[in-house]
Amino acid sequence: MKSHKGLLKKVIVQKQKMGADFEQRFVKEKMMCEKEAKQQEEKIEKMKIEDVKIMLLKSRQRSCKSPG
Repeated sequence: MKSHKGLLKKVIVQKQKMGADFEQRFVKEKMMCEKEAKQQEEKIEKMKIEDVKIMLLKSRQRSCKSPG
């Protein structure tokens, strides 16, 4: 009987460890996704700023070229 209890304990500990490993992987994956999302948002903001700069430059070029 003792060997069955020992085996059962080992199985329970193994399952707990597998669950903990899964949680660690899940948390790590979530952190990576959040980091990537933040980087994408920053990239979009930079692109928006560049678009505004380009539009201002084009506007200045048009105003300089127009007779006046």
